[in-house]
Amino acid sequence: MDYLEDHRMNRRSLKTVTMRMLSASAIAGLRSFSIPAAADITRGCKARWEVRFGATTVTFADFDVRGRCRSKAYANDCRRAARAYAQECFRSHWNYRWNDDVRRGVLKPPSCLRRGDIGVMSYPLRDVKRAVEFHTCQTTNQRPITVLIVGRTYDGERCGGEVLLSSTYGVTEEMCNGF
Repeated sequence: MDYLEDHRMNRRSLKTVTMRMLSASAIAGLRSFSIPAAADITRGCKARWEVRFGATTVTFADFDVRGRCRSKAYANDCRRAARAYAQECFRSHWNYRWNDDVRRGVLKPPSCLRRGDIGVMSYPLRDVKRAVEFHTCQTTNQRPITVLIVGRTYDGERCGGEVLLSSTYGVTEEMCNGF
């Protein structure tokens, strides 16, 4: 009798364990179908460098930036992140303007590089100091001239912004002679 009773008990236990495992896997399977995973998305802004003097604004080196957020409902967070990437790139490149490797295009400031599918996309500028001087010299004959150097982000809700990099940058005749 003991053997028969043990055998029945083990069969019930095995049945119970099997049913629990099947129920758990069925619930897990249903959860994976019924609750969609929140997918990360990216949104972008446009950015460019500007030189301003008097009523004149000269733009150059346009590029795109992208930011990531958790869903379409938070798309403006993506754009804010994109704007922040661009503004950091502007500041960084302006601060590196005297670095020979950056000026020759051997090295880009780290914040001006792409990070997978986010960050600064295809940054076109090598020597920001030379670009500012070139565009100023090509636009006006007034020398010396003091210019404002601005990094601008635009093209989308929450994209708009400016970074003033210098309000006292002087361009002289000597600087323009090389062009």
